[in-house]
Parts: sequence; structure tokens; C-alpha cells
Amino acid sequence: MCSLTLLALPSLIILSLAFSATTFWAVGLDGGLMGFLFYFLIVLAAFWAGSSFVTFLSGVVPHVMLSYTIVVAILAYFLLFSGFFITRDRIPATGSGSITSP
Repeated sequence: MCSLTLLALPSLIILSLAFSATTFWAVGLDGGLMGFLFYFLIVLAAFWAGSSFVTFLSGVVPHVMLSYTIVVAILAYFLLFSGFFITRDRIPATGSGSITSP
């Protein structure tokens, strides 16, 4: 697993640097070099976590097309309940309260 991390890390760093460099100043973020470095590290961590999640599911599910379908379905639920599609106040309450954390 460490070898896969070392293999994927350079491309994740390049992708994170390209994304961070094009979005940090374009959206009006401020903070100088330290702010940009913090933003870059957060983007790198998000890309790395996403890559690890997809790699994990690809290892668990043996069929390629089925793993694509499962990844898309799970990511759709992540996006749905993270506030991209519906706001927090529109998420229905369950019997024990809300589905989200307080």
C-alpha cells in the first residue's frame, strides 16, 4: 500500500498545485504565501482522501464496472447530504432526531 501511495503522490501534488494556483487568487482568498500553502495542503488532503477511497473500493469490489457504479452511488450520497444539493434545514429528521450532527 505504501508503494501505491508513493506512486500516486507526485500526480496528486501536481494536480493539487494546479488547482490551488488557479483558484486561490481567482476566488479572492487572501493570506499570502502561508494562506496559499494552507489551502494547497487542504486541497492535497482532499484529493488524497478521494483517491484512497476509490482505491479501497476498487480493491473490495472485484468487477471494474460494478466498482465504478458503487463509487458513483456512494459519492452521490456524500454530495447530497453534504449540502451541495440540499441545505441542512431541508434534510428530513429521523425518529431519533436529525441525520446530521448538531
